Amino acid sequence: MRTLSLETAPVLARPVPWWSRRRVILVLSVVVIPVLLAVLLNSYGPLTVESAIRMACATIAG
Repeated sequence: MRTLSLETAPVLARPVPWWSRRRVILVLSVVVIPVLLAVLLNSYGPLTVESAIRMACATIAG
């Protein structure tokens, strides 16, 4: 004789879609990393040869 069971089947957690991960990588590589490089390498003091070279490198890297 069959009995009705009120237990539900286990629900599996869905993995993060591949396009969502790619979007995060795109945003990081296009926006966050260049802005971070510009902030770290730019000099906001008086212009010297060293600071000019640093700013040029930050502009090229960004």
